[in-house]
Amino acid sequence: MTEILVDTSFLMKLLSSPTPSFGRVEAALGKPSFLVLEDVLAELRSLSRAQGRKSREAKAALQYAGNLRLVTLASAGSTDEKILSYAVGKKVVVATSDRELRMRLRRMGVPVVSFRGREVFLEGVT
Repeated sequence: MTEILVDTSFLMKLLSSPTPSFGRVEAALGKPSFLVLEDVLAELRSLSRAQGRKSREAKAALQYAGNLRLVTLASAGSTDEKILSYAVGKKVVVATSDRELRMRLRRMGVPVVSFRGREVFLEGVT
């Protein structure tokens, strides 16, 4: 089973738009198992304390993320650095809507799940 590590941007976009299809991702990878870093949950908790649409999206993402397998890393660094390090070390796919993170992951040879309009797509898997 392929593991997919999700970041904050992906969770918020996933839950703020009409339900996207993971059909292409599942066709390429099989039924994935989703993981979330404790740091991503901390970012979502922080965003959920604000007001407005982003707060509602963060609260929904937090609720959804509660059903995912939690990964806690003791290493220092930003959330993005931890995502990069974990993805390379454990050879997992990363789901992100963050363009800069996506490009960094691709340069390091990490497969990425992201959005193209309403569709979820996978890049970097041969």
